[in-house]
Amino acid sequence: MVKLSIIVCTYNRSALLERCLLSLIVAQQKRPFELLVIDNNSTDDTATVIQRLAARAQQADIALRWFNEPEQGLSAARNRGFHEAAGAFVAYLDDDAFVDQHWIERALEMIHGLEPDVLLLGAKVTPEPGFAAPEWMPDALVRKPPADLDERFVVADQARSLIAGSNMIFRKHALERLGGFDPQLGRIADRQRAAEETELFYRLERIGRMRYTPRLVVFHPAVITDLTVGKVLERGWYAGLTEPRKRLASKRSGLRMIDVLCWANSARYLLLAALLVLRWGGVRRKPVVEALFNAAQMAGLFVGNLRAVPSRLSPRK
Repeated sequence: MVKLSIIVCTYNRSALLERCLLSLIVAQQKRPFELLVIDNNSTDDTATVIQRLAARAQQADIALRWFNEPEQGLSAARNRGFHEAAGAFVAYLDDDAFVDQHWIERALEMIHGLEPDVLLLGAKVTPEPGFAAPEWMPDALVRKPPADLDERFVVADQARSLIAGSNMIFRKHALERLGGFDPQLGRIADRQRAAEETELFYRLERIGRMRYTPRLVVFHPAVITDLTVGKVLERGWYAGLTEPRKRLASKRSGLRMIDVLCWANSARYLLLAALLVLRWGGVRRKPVVEALFNAAQMAGLFVGNLRAVPSRLSPRK
């Protein structure tokens, strides 16, 4: 019986996907698991890459299955993954990440001894060796080397910084009970939406516990590999836009002073960015991009709060 289903969702990253899947094939060491690839309507040669690696996986006695998820979005693809999974545990890896050679062996060992009420095991994500973020990238979007932490239980607020979507293992029945990831959150094609993991963490802690471990290591680029200045601003906008929805999931939905002043803060950051552009004569400077990122985030927060008003006025369950 398959105990662990490893799910990789992908969209137009065939070269990175190949590296990810090869790392799993090399690490398998005749361990019992299945590998699921969810193609979210890729238009590059992803299908060809998957077919080629499926043949190699078969030679290594790995059950590799792949599906096309027609509903666009990472959350929809992840939800399709756990619905198709045969394992009692579901692991998610990003298509631009890769595992170390002991990942599968240790993952199977850890889930075997996991406490029954632990519904999520999050693990260590470390920056890919030799990958440097652009000098203009805001600090908020650069993955830093993780601190050397020991095994620990975490609450949702801690999980936001400790557990990354590129290295997490759920009990399948917990995802089924909660309905999986919110399809209104998370990246959709090339749109830099986010927050689907954090929102799920808040719902998850209502029914069970979460644990972090440094023993399962995944390597991931220091930043999202296809970010441009425009995409960074889009990321800031969606970070603000989705914040009220995360707070609704955490039952902490009251307005804060920063919510009230967000348009004023957005204007302040735009003015700062304009002054910095005049000083340096260009946008691709870190202080400029950070100011623009903050302005976009505050504007998104304002709109997100307006959208959340009906939910805040509804009776709490």
